[in-house]
Amino acid sequence: MERWKEVYSFRVNPINGRTLWTRVNAPTTITPPKHHTQVGRPKKLRKRSAVELEEMTQSGRLSKKHTKGACSKCKKTGHNSRTCKGQGEAVKTGKSGKSGNAGKKRKVAAK
Repeated sequence: MERWKEVYSFRVNPINGRTLWTRVNAPTTITPPKHHTQVGRPKKLRKRSAVELEEMTQSGRLSKKHTKGACSKCKKTGHNSRTCKGQGEAVKTGKSGKSGNAGKKRKVAAK
């Protein structure tokens, strides 16, 4: 207990504001720590600044992220032309619509 009293026997009086601090003429300056790469997988794309995003929107080139695509046959959303089962009216296009495998027969496995 005597040791504790000896350690905490000194009083530190508070100073009211920076104006009462003693001026020190030390040439040292505190700099921020050096940058190091973080551990783990790097980000997919760099984060763009607000200026870059504004330029992208003005130029008309935006990504298709978080948008729903439409079927090229019936022009409805929720499916694509490959899985289209005539959910809407088919829109005629200039293309024939036949693929290269249309004439081939599929082999059915016997049970």
